[in-house]
Amino acid sequence: MHRFLIFILLLAPKAWSAQDKPLWEYGVGSGYIHYEQYPASDQFSNIALPFPTFQYRGEILRANDREGARTYLFKKDAWSLEISGGGYPPLDSAANKAREGMEDLPFMINVGPQVVYEPLSENWEIKVGLFQVTSISGDVVKKNGAVLDTDFIYHFDFGPTQGRLSAGFKIVSQELQATYFDVSGMDATTDRPAYEAKGGFLDSEFAYFHSYTTGRLSLYLGFGLTDYSSSVNRSSPLHKSNFNISYLVGFTYVLGESERRSVPTENTQGIINKYRTKRANILPFE
Repeated sequence: MHRFLIFILLLAPKAWSAQDKPLWEYGVGSGYIHYEQYPASDQFSNIALPFPTFQYRGEILRANDREGARTYLFKKDAWSLEISGGGYPPLDSAANKAREGMEDLPFMINVGPQVVYEPLSENWEIKVGLFQVTSISGDVVKKNGAVLDTDFIYHFDFGPTQGRLSAGFKIVSQELQATYFDVSGMDATTDRPAYEAKGGFLDSEFAYFHSYTTGRLSLYLGFGLTDYSSSVNRSSPLHKSNFNISYLVGFTYVLGESERRSVPTENTQGIINKYRTKRANILPFE
């Protein structure tokens, strides 16, 4: 679910090859998203909104449709260590029958290190990230658990048409699982008995993004199937659905771009690499 939101709010779908692209570009877009209100919910929310877009294809910092939003810490051959993240939307519990009368769910972001491995070519990626989740509610900011997120990704493109197919799973700490699945004694009812959430496996997800680009205009769609049937908290009264489908459609338009060209993916490097190179140039005898 959160992958869809980050995709539409931050990135403008353009051709996924970074060869001979501008270093940065900005634009506008509009999209429609249909997504579950919280993990394993049987109710959905819909968002239709305009949004700004921005892409940057630098040596260390990348924020675009192919790499996503990431900062390279270290790169070597097919491996890289990065800082990445995502987000989770808030929920007014009054809008959800299962959570009626309970505390609202806060807006949350997750940031942390991610290891990326390209085992065969740049078309294939394996990502394993460990992310700290932080909730933001009004002026209150607090840590809210952690997520181990693993993805297996295949990219392909045929001229102006690009695709991204992914499969993955998440293991989530007890603290974050409790945010979604705990039911305290005060919130318990005859239809919603008290429940204490456990940490562990949350879901497996299969997703596909597709875009078509002509000139400055990009059209795109995406969908994701999330399987909660093996969740450690499937006994929670707030676990209402074993399978959920989310989707999005939209378009973006590039308004402006830099004259300077992008750094090709093969020439990117991490902060640690750059520091070691600089140190070696200063101290050539080491």
